[in-house]
Amino acid sequence: TADRYRLFREALATDSCGRAKEVQAEVEFALAREEEAATLVNMLAAGELPLRVTHNDTKLNNVMLDDVTGEGICVIDLDTTMPGSALYDFGDMIRTSTSPAAEDEKDLSLVTMRMEYFEALAKGYCEAATFLTPLEKELLPFSGKLLTMECGMRFLTDYLEGDTYFKIHRPNHNLDRARTQFKLIRDMEEKMPQMKKIVKENIKKKFQDNKLPLVDEVIELDQERRKTQQEADDLSPFLMAAVLMGRYRRPPLLYTKKRGCFY
Repeated sequence: TADRYRLFREALATDSCGRAKEVQAEVEFALAREEEAATLVNMLAAGELPLRVTHNDTKLNNVMLDDVTGEGICVIDLDTTMPGSALYDFGDMIRTSTSPAAEDEKDLSLVTMRMEYFEALAKGYCEAATFLTPLEKELLPFSGKLLTMECGMRFLTDYLEGDTYFKIHRPNHNLDRARTQFKLIRDMEEKMPQMKKIVKENIKKKFQDNKLPLVDEVIELDQERRKTQQEADDLSPFLMAAVLMGRYRRPPLLYTKKRGCFY
């Protein structure tokens, strides 16, 4: 993410399309968060965080779920797999799964981080990712904000450079995408204390209460805390996706779209 800021500052200084003056609010928002953007990179370089195998595209549609049981089967689309931090994978799951709005939504009032979805992802990931260090666990909530910031920066940089990387389908498309990400960050910042509490409680539960089989937990999904059974059903794919991503380093079966085969 530190490198994304370098590219952003270069695009801002060059201003090849004369768009910088239109996005001063977005520029100020991004620059105000520059210092914390290097947190994980610096910790990796210092050896404070371990280098792990990472998927780097942890959207819900990159896991295969059983149509009947809802249980996770395997992780797919491995083209972006490389060394990195496990926090990149968890953070991108938060970014892509918790907001009900589209990534390019113009109505920013629709952009919010749904805490029940965050809780399902945290529950599933903490259940499966038993390898995490104490520092990695502590940084799980922050990782969602960081990966959202990185994505927003990429959209804003591309807008400043004339939309040369991401395909656009309307004027200001990349700017709309950047604004959506930044709105989601604001919501995460407001909810960060709740996010930290949820992660802490799920880590604690992992070590104190492991009575229910994982599949039963998926089926029930804390139904007593949900308003309806339908809400629980809606969240179970997110929990199972997080479980499978947490087990990504030892999946039972891998599938890649590019090769079109299991191995």
